[in-house]
Amino acid sequence: MVEATLQCLPGVDTTPQQQIGILKGEISADLQAEALVEQRIDGLRQVVLNGEAMEGSLVRAELATEPGTNLGAVTYHWYRHAPGRNRWELIPSAQGDSYTVSRNDIAYELMVVVVVSTPDGARRKTSAPIGPVRVNQAPASP
Repeated sequence: MVEATLQCLPGVDTTPQQQIGILKGEISADLQAEALVEQRIDGLRQVVLNGEAMEGSLVRAELATEPGTNLGAVTYHWYRHAPGRNRWELIPSAQGDSYTVSRNDIAYELMVVVVVSTPDGARRKTSAPIGPVRVNQAPASP
């Protein structure tokens, strides 16, 4: 309570109906931003990450396509997400359809965004995240 006014949203002193409208606007903006990342690509059912979310492990992005599908040129963008943060962080050193999990990824989740060129422009599809990345406890080889 602030001066006998219940505030559900920080800094907003409005009626519950106005607060609901603001929240709906924020949700709508989030859905629009998500649509920019996740788009339909004809013939591509899903992007699957295979491998262990462990330091030193190789994780490979596999594309599940419909029979006879030729996607053409595909680009891979790898991301990590730290607990408590709102944004995914691009891993600039990650190239291609596989990524070797590094010490910098410990406690993070990982995902890949696949970009395919289509006649309608570039289209993107994301994998489900894996993780959090664990420390590799195996002893080093001599």
